[in-house]
Amino acid sequence: MSVWNPVRRLLGLGGVLSLAVLVWTGGCGAPGGANGPAIDEGAGVETPSGTTLRCNPQAGAGTASVSYSQDILPILAQGGCLSSGCHGGDNVSSDYSLDTYEGLFGPGKQAGVLGMCNVVAGDPEACYLLHKLNESLPLIGVRMPNTGLWLSDEHYQLLQTWIIDGAPNN
Repeated sequence: MSVWNPVRRLLGLGGVLSLAVLVWTGGCGAPGGANGPAIDEGAGVETPSGTTLRCNPQAGAGTASVSYSQDILPILAQGGCLSSGCHGGDNVSSDYSLDTYEGLFGPGKQAGVLGMCNVVAGDPEACYLLHKLNESLPLIGVRMPNTGLWLSDEHYQLLQTWIIDGAPNN
């Protein structure tokens, strides 16, 4: 469970409190942080503060304990995430495309509103994607995949390990 959900539930302010806290703290993966520049000001999604957010993978980061191509992509495909009308193909939901490795980092519209990246290499707590896949009350919207065929604990752990390992493109 993320640190945001208990606060949100306690105060009953929903996503507004989460948004205020995230904007106040600078979101996730801010440049110069422990994980390096995961967020780059450039072409990407405009945040409520008027800045443009682009989330970047960290080239060469990570180990090979979990494979993007052999572990992560099949998990996303199995959940239906890569299908057209969801986050694959020409008509992607929330402007968040999972068709490419780079696209996985986002941000999509929802993560952008919160000033977050969907994936932050090395920092699973800062990843909007993990909030959407595991939280019964996500920061915005509903738990994904919205088919109700949620990730098994094993698959969620693989995705989390891949992120902890630096989210390598292996």
